[in-house]
Amino acid sequence: MNRLAAALILLLISVSVSVSGYFYIVQSADEIINVISEDRKLTLESGNISPERAEKIQKIWKEKETFLVAILPHEELDEIEMNIKKLSYYQQQDFAEEYIKALNDCTSRLEHISESEKLDFKSLF
Repeated sequence: MNRLAAALILLLISVSVSVSGYFYIVQSADEIINVISEDRKLTLESGNISPERAEKIQKIWKEKETFLVAILPHEELDEIEMNIKKLSYYQQQDFAEEYIKALNDCTSRLEHISESEKLDFKSLF
């Protein structure tokens, strides 16, 4: 009976960690995508790249990246981070077209991460 209880507890812990990790990934990706979308819209409307918006994206990314690195493939995160680091350079040089392309690439990669991390039986274990 003790073994069954221990197995159930381990199963419960495993499922809860997987589910909470999934929701954190989705919430983090959505938050970053929303900030990027707002920045893209404002940049397209005004034609100017705001240093505050670029810094805000970088700040949010740094906050979320700390945990995402532990649970996601580094290849995906490296590409996002590289594009986010390029944002400040594009902002300083006033390269609006490249800035928008980097924002679009970040958005598509974050959406891909959200979609690829869907919960299923295989991903729980």
